[in-house]
Amino acid sequence: MSRITFIGDVMLGRMVGAKYKQQPYTLVEEDLMKVARDADYVIANLESPVVKVLDAEADHLQFQGNPDALEELTWIDAFSLSNNHINDCGEQGMDETVSILEEKGFRHNGLFQNEYTPLLIDKDGEKIAVVTVTDMMNVPFAEENKWKTLRVGDSAVVEVIKSWKEKGWFVIVYAHIGILFSRYPNPVTMEYLHSCIDNGTDAIVTAHSHCLGCMETYKGVPVFHSLGDFVMDGNSYRRRRSGMLKLEIADGKVKDWKIIPAEINMNYATVSPTKTVSQKMLGEFQQCSDKLDKNIDRYAQFFKWQYKKEMVQHTASTLSFLVHTKGLGGMLKMVFKRGEEVGRMFKWVAKDRSK
Repeated sequence: MSRITFIGDVMLGRMVGAKYKQQPYTLVEEDLMKVARDADYVIANLESPVVKVLDAEADHLQFQGNPDALEELTWIDAFSLSNNHINDCGEQGMDETVSILEEKGFRHNGLFQNEYTPLLIDKDGEKIAVVTVTDMMNVPFAEENKWKTLRVGDSAVVEVIKSWKEKGWFVIVYAHIGILFSRYPNPVTMEYLHSCIDNGTDAIVTAHSHCLGCMETYKGVPVFHSLGDFVMDGNSYRRRRSGMLKLEIADGKVKDWKIIPAEINMNYATVSPTKTVSQKMLGEFQQCSDKLDKNIDRYAQFFKWQYKKEMVQHTASTLSFLVHTKGLGGMLKMVFKRGEEVGRMFKWVAKDRSK
């Protein structure tokens, strides 16, 4: 039997990177780290390049991770680099990220130059191939760029899945995919993930939506939609709550799984939530999973209206968090400062995101 812990987004830039540069601190509390480490392997998504020289003029949505903060994450075995922010510092940033990770002893997967190979784990007789894939780029790759990623929709993804399945490996797709701030996948995302299963995938884990989502079972295969932000500086209660996923794999099947709640506190440290908050998070995860299953036969129609509810709930969580942490004046100042993003949110709510 092999046990793997999957973690969602780890972003070492912006406030997290700045705070760590000012004074190194424990990013993840020891008790939570031990729970994650109680496995044969720990995998996380590195939601930022890590670079030694930071560009102070960069936009706040172009992440630049502090490589020194990786010293707090040595209990993580491997990082997926297949995400929409990995190119935020261009080719040089990807060069530096790969170099720093290897120098510090981390395995990584997602960026490749010639032929893609999954992250391979051969433990206690279980041969597991983790295929990392992303659906978009925050900053498009330059035309002349030596790095590549597997992209959602590429025929290469199916080829990789089939190839490693035929070789007798248990295939897990770890996908950076989803609709921002929605606990539910939209129908297009769901259809794509189901097609991965149709082509031989044995389990699917996703990140990118910046909130803890739900799970479903398709043709007997578990799909975990959105683990949320594990290390991040998001300005909402919803964004600061995530789940570590622990999978037990034996005889070529997922024998058991468990979600472990995690929460980012006001000091940008990831800790175990209170019992009350943990129960609330797990309860909502189960409720969302049940709701998805109940509406699976009319999912496009369900998501069309559920998405609008998700955006309203995300907005309410954000405003509540900002008032609590910055006061009413600070909240209004932040909303004004991020006016473009606020406007974009209203456009999202008005648009049919089920397509």
